[in-house]
Amino acid sequence: QFKKKYGNRVRYFTSCMNKPWEYYAIEEYLIKFKLLKTIWAIISSFDIRGGFILDISFMLKTINKVLKTGKYKNKRIGKICFGGSPLLMNNMLENRLIKENIRIELGERGFVGTGGGGWEGVKGFVKMNAVNKINFISYFEKVFDINVDNIRDIYAFTESPVLFGGHWSDKYQDFIYHCPDYARIIIRDLDTLEPLKSGIGLLEVITPYGVNGCVNQAVIVDDIVELISLNKCHECEYKGGTFRVLGRLKDSQGRGCSSIIDWIH
Repeated sequence: QFKKKYGNRVRYFTSCMNKPWEYYAIEEYLIKFKLLKTIWAIISSFDIRGGFILDISFMLKTINKVLKTGKYKNKRIGKICFGGSPLLMNNMLENRLIKENIRIELGERGFVGTGGGGWEGVKGFVKMNAVNKINFISYFEKVFDINVDNIRDIYAFTESPVLFGGHWSDKYQDFIYHCPDYARIIIRDLDTLEPLKSGIGLLEVITPYGVNGCVNQAVIVDDIVELISLNKCHECEYKGGTFRVLGRLKDSQGRGCSSIIDWIH
């Protein structure tokens, strides 16, 4: 339906990833603003705190309704997907669901799609505790009975339109990412910037697509990655470059008003 409607007008760029949800799913956002909690946070901490909460109670109520009736907003629901920032997901799991020993068996009906980075504790202007990826995986398995094969991550950065999908690797105990066929990657030596055939270096992404608005056909970022393969993922047989993200060349700093946000439940 999406392809039929838009046809050749669909271009490769990162924001396309959200379009299918508008047609095939019902989205609910858990971030809510609460004035009274903001006032209390200011009084109790003697500091300005963001008045945002993650409405986890609403999420749990909605999931239980879907499991009981098979429907939500008069639409039949077959799958439930948790999507968004790993920082906020981890906050939800550690500070509410795990502590309260909440268990909901979704099994094969449940999926997780984290996106956009933030594992190291910094996402945009938001600063939180770093996320332990191994614990993160185990939390979803424990709370929602979601198999690791149904937990995926994406990697992208603002300066490029390319979106890299990734899956969990038992071998590396990390997410490994695949280069899509509309882009190419070069891993460059940290000192000389010469291309590497293996090992650890800086990531360069090359693509001719989705770059009409600015000159970003080839971009080197300060993310340090390990090149796993230049041509094929040896775990899932995906054809293309495969890598994992190890960190950044220098420490990331969250700046701006979002850095003072505390997430309250």
